[in-house]
Amino acid sequence: MERARWRYVMRATLNIADPLFVSAPNGGGVLYIHRHLLLPLTTEDATGLALIHDGLLWCAQSEPFNTIKEVRHGILRSTPLSPHHLDLHDIAVGPDGIYAVYTETNEVVRLDESYGVIERWSFGDEPDSAHVNCVASYQGRLLASQFGPFATHRGYKGRTYATGRVIDVRSGEVLIDGLSQPHSLVVAGNELWLCSSEDRTLLVFDKDFRQQRQFSLPGYTRGLAVGTESIYVGLSRSRNIQEREAGEFSSAVIAVLDRKSFTVTGYMPVPCNEIYDIRIAPSVELVTDVMASLWVRERAEQSKLLEATRLTMEREAQQRAHTEMELRNHFAALQRQHVASLDARSTSEAALVAVREELTTTRRESDVALDTLRYELATALRKGELALDAVRIELATAQRESDLALDAARVELIATRREVAARDSAIELVERELSQITTSRYWRWTWPARAAMQLLRGHGLIGRWDRQLAGRARQQVRRFRGRARILLQEDAGAT
Repeated sequence: MERARWRYVMRATLNIADPLFVSAPNGGGVLYIHRHLLLPLTTEDATGLALIHDGLLWCAQSEPFNTIKEVRHGILRSTPLSPHHLDLHDIAVGPDGIYAVYTETNEVVRLDESYGVIERWSFGDEPDSAHVNCVASYQGRLLASQFGPFATHRGYKGRTYATGRVIDVRSGEVLIDGLSQPHSLVVAGNELWLCSSEDRTLLVFDKDFRQQRQFSLPGYTRGLAVGTESIYVGLSRSRNIQEREAGEFSSAVIAVLDRKSFTVTGYMPVPCNEIYDIRIAPSVELVTDVMASLWVRERAEQSKLLEATRLTMEREAQQRAHTEMELRNHFAALQRQHVASLDARSTSEAALVAVREELTTTRRESDVALDTLRYELATALRKGELALDAVRIELATAQRESDLALDAARVELIATRREVAARDSAIELVERELSQITTSRYWRWTWPARAAMQLLRGHGLIGRWDRQLAGRARQQVRRFRGRARILLQEDAGAT
């Protein structure tokens, strides 16, 4: 029954009683909604909105720097805050200045009229650990909502259930806890309204921060405005919408509740997936100023765009003309190259014919030279074979002669050995005879006579004949010994 009721009140022609400014991040922008009119004012990502007595402020995230946009007295101005990434989420106007939330650095800062930082409060050391997101002034306090006291970069991912809280920025006191991804702090009279986005609820607290009301809605609640008769709550499709509700919400929607009965009177679809903030315009003049300033900027941007387009087209025309000229020159160069290549081809063909003829002549000459070489090689081979045969004959003859000489030498050696043997026998016989003589008793008995004879010869007492006879005997003995030595030497040489 409840889903059927949602389907019944889901219509694009819902009559929105209050003029609304709506901001949308991630492919959204700033929208204006009133009655049956829905008008996109900008297309750049936007988050927090703030109303001042003479204009409107909003946070722009799509530009290179975190920028605050403002419309005052019909004039649009953009002010970059820092070249560093701040993840600018919210902006609010208090009695003592302008407050902004730097989610990346976990800071709430107080700004002057020129958006210079006067004062700052930090709630974590690591980037985007606490995820501070919204700020508001209530009962003399400066309040801020955060996902929880996490210590690491985006440590809240998947851990935000009942860890969110609302704190006093100046004192750090926790005023409300047990929330789940809280957003959208809105003061309505003496009450503080906020969204517990992950719980998909709208909560109302009194001045002592005691919960008075709770209302559940079918979507990620973020963006809240409280009017005299109606309450406007943004429901983002791309956050925690369940799959079963995808048919009900093809885009982000604004839930419209009756303030007296706290019942849903309808859902207004918007052409984006997320809603961040909703503000009720206090006057028609402010709406007119915002629209006029944005339209003037759009016209100026269109003029700049047209001028840029014209210049681009002129540059493109010049580039085309330059390109055409280059193509023509390139084509002419190609034609010249083609003619040159044809000439070179004809020249190369003639050179090829000459080379072929030269190659044919060279082949013939090389064939003749090869035949001559083969004939000379055959002739030399035959001569070599004849010379080899002659050498073989000479070698055989020399072999036979050497064999004969060897046989003769062997015969002579045998004869020499026989003669040596005969001489050895003679020497041995003489030595035996000499031994027999020297060892005989006769020799021993006659030695005195021999000595006397020697003495007599020495004194000349024996005649010449006897000396001659003795001399012949000694010569014969010497010749016999000399002959024996020669025979022994020849025998040793033959051996």
